[in-house]
Amino acid sequence: MSPVSLLRKLLVTRDERGRTTSDRFRLAVRKTVRGMVVDVAGRILDCGGGDGLLFDPQVSTLGSIVTVLDLDERSLKEGRRAYSGNGAFVCGDMTAMPFPDGFFDTSVCIGTLYNFPSGDTVMRGIAEMARVTADNGRILLEFRNADNPVVTLAYRHAAAYDSSLKGLPLNAYRIGDIRSMLEELDLEAKHITYIGIPLRHLAFGFIVTVSRRENGEL
Repeated sequence: MSPVSLLRKLLVTRDERGRTTSDRFRLAVRKTVRGMVVDVAGRILDCGGGDGLLFDPQVSTLGSIVTVLDLDERSLKEGRRAYSGNGAFVCGDMTAMPFPDGFFDTSVCIGTLYNFPSGDTVMRGIAEMARVTADNGRILLEFRNADNPVVTLAYRHAAAYDSSLKGLPLNAYRIGDIRSMLEELDLEAKHITYIGIPLRHLAFGFIVTVSRRENGEL
């Protein structure tokens, strides 16, 4: 069996709505994030949330008001049809969001930043998330781990097994890279949650809980 065929066999599964997906990592990430925000109240921003699967009441017990921001109008329309909770779907750019300062109590971005073309673009997106998040709120960011050899192999051959990419880039990052980005933005990583294997160099990805450096709160 070729490496590409093996990857396809290992990674292809079904998501929470029964649709075929080539990335088991996404299911693990969504499950982890739901657990991290299970007690959150107030407004939640789901950056790059597409069809709203992360916080859909069919798979999430979260009762907060959710706003899904994405550039993909087709995914947003699908989300509006399928979503049964208290939410809104907004077409917009994560690096220039149409929301006022401090509007959200919690902001989340998963399954998105690894498709950004560069670290500079990632930083612009994080800066915007910090702007629209309240001072006493929090930000959760997900990245794929560049230190993991399986992630490196999967990204190298992703076009062969994931037709949904449609030319989008795939970029993994090291935790040190993210810490440096946050430092430039006067932010810091308060906590790292590893996905898959709970070890820094073997985890498939990691979720960073972010706060402002100046006062230890976000």
